[in-house]
Amino acid sequence: ENVSKQLLKAEADVILIQELSDEWSAHLGESLSEYSHQILIPHTECCYGIGLFSKFPILKKDTFSLEETPALMVTVDGPSGPLDIVYLHTRPPALPDETEERNNQLRLALALTNKLENPWILAGDFNVVPWSKEFQDLLAKSRGADSRKGARLTYPADPFPLIPIDHLIHSRELHDLGMETFEISGSDHLGVVV
Repeated sequence: ENVSKQLLKAEADVILIQELSDEWSAHLGESLSEYSHQILIPHTECCYGIGLFSKFPILKKDTFSLEETPALMVTVDGPSGPLDIVYLHTRPPALPDETEERNNQLRLALALTNKLENPWILAGDFNVVPWSKEFQDLLAKSRGADSRKGARLTYPADPFPLIPIDHLIHSRELHDLGMETFEISGSDHLGVVV
């Protein structure tokens, strides 16, 4: 219940959720009912479930597997016209094979954004820091803008965040007004509001 209140307090037009389980899917689906347009993809393996809650109608949606990890590509009917959102959670670079898998997931996300015709947002837990070569390549090759101004550390949430691995990149025709972080009860990441 605290999580729902924290999310509603942000007064966001679109909420993107990571690490969505079956239990959280049912709870958030009900408690965030004012977001009448919802896509919920709970995932039983660890932490790869994702969800989207939108106040705007969803014009188009594609749920797909990105290297065996759920991902979303949606178009919402925003106040200024269609907005494309690509949302993913990459694998952590814990082992050499997972590092390459994560890098491939970022390359696939880049390929998706380069095909979009509407203004777009690419968001999620990228499991990569903004000063890394992988992130800098993604930013440059997507011709996108990073919404992060300053450190905005997000992980781990407790006892205090050390690294920024949660990101929102957007097409240049969009202008972000700032990025803030906030605590989410029970989460090992801080939430991000852009």
